[in-house]
Amino acid sequence: MSDDLTARLANLTPKQRELLLKKLRSKQSADKKQQAITPQQRQGNMVPATDSQFQLWVPDNLADGLPQYNIPMGLRLHGPLDRQQLINALQAIIARHEILRTSFHNQDGRLMQKIHDHLALDVPLVDLQAWDAANRECEARRIMRADAKRPFQTHTLPLMRATLIRLTSQDHILYVTKHHIISDGWSIGLFYDELLKQYDHLTRQADPLPPLPIQYSDYTFWQMSAESQAKQQKQLDYWQQQLGGDLPIFELPTDFSRPQVNSHRGDVQTCLLPQAMVQQMEVLSQEAGATLSMTLLAVYKLLMLRYTGSTDLLVGIAIANRQQKELEQLIGLFLNTLVIRTDMSGDPAFSELLQQVRRTTLEAYDNQDLPYGRLVEAIHPERIPNRNPVFQSYFGMQNYPYATLKAGELQATVLPEGYVHTQTAKIDLSLLVYNEGENLRCVFEYNTDLFHPDTITRLMGHWQTLVANVAANPAQRLSEFGLLTAVERTTLLHTWNQTQLPLPPQKTIPQLVAAQAARTPDAAALIFAEEQLTYRQLHERTTQLARYLAAQGVGPETLVGVCMDRSVDMVVSLLAVLQAGGAYVPIDPVYPPSRIAFMMTDTQAPILLTHAHLLAHLPPHQAQVVCLDTDWDTITQTEGGTNLPVASPENIAYIIYTSGSTGRPKGVTITHHNAVAMLQWATTVYTPAELQGMLAATSISFDISVYELFLPLTLGGCVILAENALHLPTLPARDKVTLINTVPSAMAELVRTSKLPESVQTVNLAGEPLKRDLVDQVYAHNQVSKVYNLYGPSEDTTYSTFLMVPPQETAEPTIGRPLSNTQAYILDKHMQPVPIGVVGELYLGGMGVSRGYLHRFGLTAVRYIPDPFSRQPGQRLYKTGDLARHRADGEIEFLGRIDHQIKLRGYRIELGEIEARLRKHADIRDAIVTVFEAGPNDLRLAAYITADADVMPQLTPQVLRTHLQQTLPD
Repeated sequence: MSDDLTARLANLTPKQRELLLKKLRSKQSADKKQQAITPQQRQGNMVPATDSQFQLWVPDNLADGLPQYNIPMGLRLHGPLDRQQLINALQAIIARHEILRTSFHNQDGRLMQKIHDHLALDVPLVDLQAWDAANRECEARRIMRADAKRPFQTHTLPLMRATLIRLTSQDHILYVTKHHIISDGWSIGLFYDELLKQYDHLTRQADPLPPLPIQYSDYTFWQMSAESQAKQQKQLDYWQQQLGGDLPIFELPTDFSRPQVNSHRGDVQTCLLPQAMVQQMEVLSQEAGATLSMTLLAVYKLLMLRYTGSTDLLVGIAIANRQQKELEQLIGLFLNTLVIRTDMSGDPAFSELLQQVRRTTLEAYDNQDLPYGRLVEAIHPERIPNRNPVFQSYFGMQNYPYATLKAGELQATVLPEGYVHTQTAKIDLSLLVYNEGENLRCVFEYNTDLFHPDTITRLMGHWQTLVANVAANPAQRLSEFGLLTAVERTTLLHTWNQTQLPLPPQKTIPQLVAAQAARTPDAAALIFAEEQLTYRQLHERTTQLARYLAAQGVGPETLVGVCMDRSVDMVVSLLAVLQAGGAYVPIDPVYPPSRIAFMMTDTQAPILLTHAHLLAHLPPHQAQVVCLDTDWDTITQTEGGTNLPVASPENIAYIIYTSGSTGRPKGVTITHHNAVAMLQWATTVYTPAELQGMLAATSISFDISVYELFLPLTLGGCVILAENALHLPTLPARDKVTLINTVPSAMAELVRTSKLPESVQTVNLAGEPLKRDLVDQVYAHNQVSKVYNLYGPSEDTTYSTFLMVPPQETAEPTIGRPLSNTQAYILDKHMQPVPIGVVGELYLGGMGVSRGYLHRFGLTAVRYIPDPFSRQPGQRLYKTGDLARHRADGEIEFLGRIDHQIKLRGYRIELGEIEARLRKHADIRDAIVTVFEAGPNDLRLAAYITADADVMPQLTPQVLRTHLQQTLPD
């Protein structure tokens, strides 16, 4: 329908609209007459199955005895009951509808219905009158649940069972289980209605039921007719246009890994939409020219949008598919499944979404004759054993108009939906809505292999919240609708972020180290190979160099480059820069000259501390060079009378360069306040005994080094320097190492090739995703009592969240909870908190959030944004670009990157930067870089390039490595 026509219809007066409706009804009536179904003369008792029956029979036979297609149903009967006449009425219904005495058989590769002349259904009586009232209902429900789970064999009668449960002489339950292949939702209402009318006829001589004009087999022949087939073929064109090509993948966040094969194990939870809310939704529907079902479907789509983030959503819906009048009173499987596709991009208002759902649903209704099975065959979706081929989420609203269920003094009440369930689920998640008096009962059926019951309980609460909010303001944009309850919002934003911890009186790193040196001057502070310094010696050497630097003009906000091999001088240099009030720029000497040149140019560092043997490797730069090994005599001549400059907590302490997607690295500016907050957190987690010997094996260009070097020196521990973690077994001081702080890949290699020293008590793993098998391997060293998983970007000062990973668990480690003075929020793209279990982007706030990127004001404004949740003015959040979700216990699961960035061996790498560098090669047209797992805890990069055929043989891996090494760290 064109927008112009839609507008014209909206402008019709009520009288004009009524006239148009009369014309449409008249046309619809004429169409039905043309398609009338008439009784057919069949040969024998074998009839081909319908498409819907076949589509259901195939998975049912593959399900190995699962009751996934059982339909449990029941009537609560109040009043005097004639049991035999009730059984007679039931037998009369079976005689009236041949589908109720039909079995199904595979005959030469074709599914056939076998119609039996007679079926005597056994209706046992279970008498519970002797049970006490408290347990009577529970036992009745147990009996019904057990029956609901008993599978049928479709080739054997009966395909329905009935049990009469007597609670008291005036209170009975007639419980019936049918196989879906002979019944659908509409049929349930028909069955109830006809059973009570037939019982009334037998007990009080009420009017008999009128004869049926046709039987289900007549519908079968009609569906096979040339006219019907031609209509289906025409409708197929519409569906191929709607669903052709690649279909969007629907990924609800699950609590458990999806099994390789769908077990169809399931359960249900139910809630009520109260009368007042239902009335509001009905008014909204009327104003939009939509049905209540369409409006609720639109709300369900909104719920799925908020849970998945996907704006292109496919949801299956059921349609009674009884367009011909002859079918309205016929029991059987007529139900068809339609797929409603909705585009919610651009954040439309709900009223706009509703109009789209209305339009798409009406179009689907116009093309409802094509069986779902034929549609699937035609569009050839990718077949995955553990998924439904087209959609994973389903919505249905049962709108059969139940008559008053009574027969004389006998009153009948339909058992509420979900009261008894088969404990199966056909797809991931279904919402079935039923009329229940003035209310609507909403039944959520879910796959228990995927979802924890608590997750569905929360989802159900979000459904109710959305319905209420939509009813109150349908003009709001989809992103503006509140989803969380007040309690949830408080928990996510505040309760789980109550991390306040006072900072120490020493507000900068050198003040903390100096205070410790005063407390334990003769304790070992630093060991490298055979060289060892006490706190007194370290402080004296650091102070000497700091005075020299101050004399050269170093002070607050002065950037000083430090490019050294791992050595005592390296640690002294870092501390001296800080003690002089400056900020150090760590430069790994293994970096390519072009990388070093960029860092020196970007920082405009006036001084570079290094060693003489590295000078030949350094590119041209503007800095004054100080070689500690050859210039020390000059350094020691600096007089010590003047006071050193003092940095404030808000001054820069150091700059860490991270990879940039455009090929230009970013310098993250970390203040003393940031670093001290991280160190103060660590004092509440790690004991002095654990910090007695800290292995410091990480490059100073990587922010983990800040933890390794400065935490022990502020708490009386000893820093044990190593070239890298794999050198631990060969260190002279290896038996003094009590804490290892490294990346999982290094630890995996370490435990593979050697035993950890008996002195190691604690292992910190950070910088890469941590796997459970590595945790188990570390705990296999019995002396290790704690393994921590730590997460954090440089922009939030090394670590942001942590978890002490318990031993002897099977679940993969989470990244835990926020550090002291850190807040962690998981938000959607509209900066709204997402529910527990739902994936969003992780934002970090608190004292660890750094100043920003050096000279990159635009990028800083994009990644560092005002904190909308803080009660303190001026606070900011860092937008990590990491995907995460909260578990119900408050721990955070890390789920990877939104963008092209990864962490490999602890280094943050922009895949886009590598791609950009590859494309700079004269012979390469395009490049893509990916990460793959070469083995357990062994992530590697792979580059794929395109080039002209004549030069491709020359672009060997070694050639490409050499090209990249000119500009990128190895």
